[in-house]
Amino acid sequence: MSALLLALVGCTTTIRWPPDLWRTESADTGAGGPSTTWTATTLPTPPPAGRIVRLDWGCDVDRTAFTWDLTVDGWTAASELDLLGDNGGHEAHDLVATASDPAGAWEDLRVGPLLAGVPAEEQVPGESTRFRCDEPERMSFALRIRDAAGVLRDCVVGGADPTAVTALIRSLDPELNELGACRLARDVPSTPTTPTTP
Repeated sequence: MSALLLALVGCTTTIRWPPDLWRTESADTGAGGPSTTWTATTLPTPPPAGRIVRLDWGCDVDRTAFTWDLTVDGWTAASELDLLGDNGGHEAHDLVATASDPAGAWEDLRVGPLLAGVPAEEQVPGESTRFRCDEPERMSFALRIRDAAGVLRDCVVGGADPTAVTALIRSLDPELNELGACRLARDVPSTPTTPTTP
């Protein structure tokens, strides 16, 4: 019987749970053998969800409306597009979810098509803009992305003057200081275009 008990004791398996605690052996403590201590190990943490991973924006082929299409690596809430003109005109448009991963891994967002070139006093958020397709050098934009809990996770700026629109967003949204920076739109991947054959 004692031989069977010794065989069973020698065949034990250690299950390491939780995974961030690992068993390490230390020096002899004088109490009959080495002591066992547990040390916390920091595992790599993925970046928080809520970053823009794809961005396409511009005017339609008829040059009558602007659209922004983007993909974010997680679900979002209350995300916005801000437009700023070189004359100081400002517009805010809500980003609308067009598709969401059931597991929360990504979400597609869109603003537009925004009818371009309407008078400022007739501009309607989410429907139209005072900015014109034939004057892109007069408009800058900022995309502010909040995760599903409402925490600001990403800021992407582009257009004619990214520094001016960043200053505007910093004045409107104090959370941007905690985020630390806005990324440039040119650094965010866009959807590859398929070459057309003549």
